[in-house]
Amino acid sequence: MSILGFDLGTGSCKGVAFDSVGNILAKAEKGYDTYSPNPGWCELDPMEFVKAIREVCFSIREKIPDDEPAAVAFSSHGETIIPVGFDGKPSGPAYMNADNRAFAEVDELVKKIPAKRIYEITGTPPHPMYGLANILWVKAHEPDRYEATDKFCPPEAFLMVTMGFEPVCNYSNCCRNMAFDIRKKEWSREILDAAGVSIERMCIPVPSGQLVGKLDKEHAAMFGLPEGVAVVTGGFDHFSTSIGSGAIHKGMVSCSCGTYEGLTTLSDEPNTSEAAFDCCLNTFCHLDGRYSNFVYVPAGMGTKWMVNEVCGAEKIKAKKMGMSVYQYLTEEVAKLPKEPTDIYFAPHLVGSCTPYNNPAARGAIYGITPYVTGPKLYKATYECIAYEFAQLCDLLCEMAGDFELVRMSGGGARSEFTIQLRSDNSGKKIECLETDEAPALGVAILAGVAIGEFRSLEDGLEKNVRISKTIIPNPEMTAKYTDARAMYERLYRSLAPVRDSWAL
Repeated sequence: MSILGFDLGTGSCKGVAFDSVGNILAKAEKGYDTYSPNPGWCELDPMEFVKAIREVCFSIREKIPDDEPAAVAFSSHGETIIPVGFDGKPSGPAYMNADNRAFAEVDELVKKIPAKRIYEITGTPPHPMYGLANILWVKAHEPDRYEATDKFCPPEAFLMVTMGFEPVCNYSNCCRNMAFDIRKKEWSREILDAAGVSIERMCIPVPSGQLVGKLDKEHAAMFGLPEGVAVVTGGFDHFSTSIGSGAIHKGMVSCSCGTYEGLTTLSDEPNTSEAAFDCCLNTFCHLDGRYSNFVYVPAGMGTKWMVNEVCGAEKIKAKKMGMSVYQYLTEEVAKLPKEPTDIYFAPHLVGSCTPYNNPAARGAIYGITPYVTGPKLYKATYECIAYEFAQLCDLLCEMAGDFELVRMSGGGARSEFTIQLRSDNSGKKIECLETDEAPALGVAILAGVAIGEFRSLEDGLEKNVRISKTIIPNPEMTAKYTDARAMYERLYRSLAPVRDSWAL
């Protein structure tokens, strides 16, 4: 018997089969390509999610034929919205979490209901990335599609419909829509009325870890899953990471290093104060009536762009040596001086997140000379991610209370030098998880509790979460990076006139 956790990301779907003590029995991944018909748009055929899940399931089941999954749950990005018609099929593309087309619609909404009021209700500052923004865009620009849509679904709700269930979605993903009341745990009629969107067009909010049902033969075949497998509600990917890393108590912080690098810590009450609004702290529902305090930056997008588009020569060298380009770059970085590179790369390819929340921000590189190499740019990229990480840690301490330890997971933290940079710049001790698959493990634990494999969440965490190593800050390097971090923050502020002109 296994439990299958899915990590449904922006660019790929990963499935991981775990046993009851957190060992990975098998895993598989299938990528999919988003497309951008116009600048700022980011779309995907929703059926690509289904195809990817099916491929992943067949791959995993072939590897472990004697350990069929007893339950399945999904960790997913929450901002993506998928229109679903009255026939239960997609009535349009998936408007992805990197889609920033709905500037005008958000501007119109905040004229009707102030941005601070939206934040007080939802825990999210207004931004075109959220689901409601794209619902309003569809309503304004594609009225026929809007009328043909029965429900506007986050990925989990879309999958539930496609699996033959009601369009249910966990609270944490609903919180990423910009229309969910985080205190009442229901859709906000105040916001939806101001938006002119019927509440009947929204999915059904339910808690994470809830048993939805068991797959019948037809839908099991559609998804490449065994008939009768239990389907359980999962969570927003950073919510799932906090569970998969065991960071569910006050003073514990989890960090997921993926497309978006996000830090999460829990509190008993949501913080939607003036100070929280000013620094764009995100708050969403967690388990047992608690709340996640969430800050984030699009770090992985910047790293991927730098490697794919700038480090072409290094990719060729790595291929000749029979290693990945990331391994090659990491080895080359080890040969560089320990001091800061004095190169600054703002990874805001799709806008800045916390604390600026500015969709008009763009990526920028400063400090290029004739002597800059690919490995040096690679190191500089992670230096700047470390500066962002340190700033996010400072904000979390201010907004949710001091902490000394961060539990980290994800592909963006596989190289020890990148973790050390974050530790040195933030002054925080960092524990690395034994698994890179914390989001998938988190929802697998929830599924295990739902089917009775674990007595409780605590039982599941005790049996499944393990630490592989601990990184502590080096005071000497912290001192060396103080001025470089300050320079990076000044650089962002100095670009304000350019951003303002760009946004006109």
